[in-house]
Amino acid sequence: MKFGETLVLLGIFVVLPTIIVWLVSRYKKHETDKRAEIALTAIEKDSGLDLEAFFRKMNPQSRTIKEKLLDKLLCVSSITMLPVSGWNLKSRMLSSSIFFITLGNILLMRMARPSPV
Repeated sequence: MKFGETLVLLGIFVVLPTIIVWLVSRYKKHETDKRAEIALTAIEKDSGLDLEAFFRKMNPQSRTIKEKLLDKLLCVSSITMLPVSGWNLKSRMLSSSIFFITLGNILLMRMARPSPV
């Protein structure tokens, strides 16, 4: 393998995932800091505030374990089905049409999921 190919592979399989993890963790830290700042400001301004109700409204509703597992199943099945549907089946036209039909079905399954109340 040439140096350039090795460099590209290292960039894709090492640097890119590291940057993605760093960005996600930075975003979560920013969200936590922002929530803490809002909570401290609300506590400082209004001493008669019902803290339990305030924090309940401020925190997003957590999804159930079943919803989280169904999301993971959908993602894994999507990742599995896209390459399988994209394989060349004697004709590129047939292959690409199967690919886009599968992609459309995955998007429809995603939209048809009931949202948490």
